[in-house]
Amino acid sequence: MSRLPIAIAAALLASSALAQSTPQTVAVVGPPTYAGRYDITTGQIIPPIAGAVQAAPDVIYRNTCLQPFPAQNFYPIGTTAPLGANARLVDDGRVPSQSSTPAGTVNTYRVTQVSVAYATTVPGTAIGGTGAQFILQVFTDYDAGADPATQGAPVLNVIVTGPGTTVAGQAQGFIVDIPLPAAFQFNLVADADGTFDNTPNLDTFGVAFSVPATQAAGLVTGPYLAGSTATCVEGNGTYYLNPGPTNEGTGLGNVGGVTWANGAVITPLAPPTIGGQPHVGLWFEMTGDFNDCNNNDISDATDIAAGTSIDSDANGEPDECAPVVIINPYCTGATTTQGCTPLIGGSGTASASANSGFTITVTLADAQRQGLVFYGADNSGFTPLPWAAGSTSFLCVKSPTQRLPGQNTGGTLTQCNGQLQYDWNAFRAANPTAVGSPFTAGDVFYAQGWMRDPAAPKSTNLSNGLEFNLAP
Repeated sequence: MSRLPIAIAAALLASSALAQSTPQTVAVVGPPTYAGRYDITTGQIIPPIAGAVQAAPDVIYRNTCLQPFPAQNFYPIGTTAPLGANARLVDDGRVPSQSSTPAGTVNTYRVTQVSVAYATTVPGTAIGGTGAQFILQVFTDYDAGADPATQGAPVLNVIVTGPGTTVAGQAQGFIVDIPLPAAFQFNLVADADGTFDNTPNLDTFGVAFSVPATQAAGLVTGPYLAGSTATCVEGNGTYYLNPGPTNEGTGLGNVGGVTWANGAVITPLAPPTIGGQPHVGLWFEMTGDFNDCNNNDISDATDIAAGTSIDSDANGEPDECAPVVIINPYCTGATTTQGCTPLIGGSGTASASANSGFTITVTLADAQRQGLVFYGADNSGFTPLPWAAGSTSFLCVKSPTQRLPGQNTGGTLTQCNGQLQYDWNAFRAANPTAVGSPFTAGDVFYAQGWMRDPAAPKSTNLSNGLEFNLAP
């Protein structure tokens, strides 16, 4: 995931912020640092590898537009009054369903990673501390400005231990990706219930940020603000059809603003003006799956996780979406002048990309004869034709055809134990411009064996035909 470095100047944490009844935004020292990926199972941060390029994620929701210096600010949360232990900052956002305009891809998304940006004065390990901890919660159906305790159980509830400041007393900022193991992945229902109601309290999800009660008194941790209403274009980077060229985006339908939930006291926070521009939310991103190969308006990963679809080959695609494998003998084979009846068959999986794994074999052929297999890519409207006047063979493959290299059938002379054998995938890989290119999953091909038979009409005979299709 690309992280844009943004230069911001040093600023000390304002002590006056802790004297307010609600958190007031304060400045961060230095630019935010991409810390890496947090491993939920081990509780450790996996630092980024220098030079490594992370594949672009499938963005479900992104509100990550930060301001350049001097506008980098965050909301501090502590454990001492008035910030209070277990108090939460809650933001809302919207992911479109198919009934919305613009329309979403599916009505249920599978979230496989979340990303957050935070700042902290908690000491990191470099200066003898343990690093910052924060609690991240996501509510799939959240009423803007409501008490999270009234919104049902969160679909994500994790405690993250991230880097802390390297300079005592200074607030430093970090960006952390949190890949979700299968047990932590969750379904995000678009527009909260799968239907666009055009009412904010019926269409939004919520994300809550808090710190555990174990955080030392006087220290603070909290999320960055993001989404300037003046410089960050709404929908850019959030709506799936408009990912935008950068990480900017105010979020689709971020309407309720940030709420301070301190026990039973719920206080909406007015959008702060930073660098002369009002900001509308917390830095937060969700990525995951919105592929829907079976067109049931539910992401494939959600179907697989729920058990309503089976993924027996663990390729992330429900089995019902994979092309039906065809290996089908057809047509009529010859009886050679030696009394043999050569038959063609296939084993393995024909593929549009694999370099091996699909074997075409002609058996019961005259021994010690030259032969080959040929194939075509289109048998539409084709009726098998007699190979020659008086021949027992039929041509079962429509032109144009592609020959595979010639072989000797081997075996014992005068016997019917000769055979031809080819790995068709290997031939396709070595001959990318052969008949049928470009090769695509689902394509159907037709193959047939050809063998010398000097005493037969046309001095040759043919096997029956073989129909097969390609997997990815």
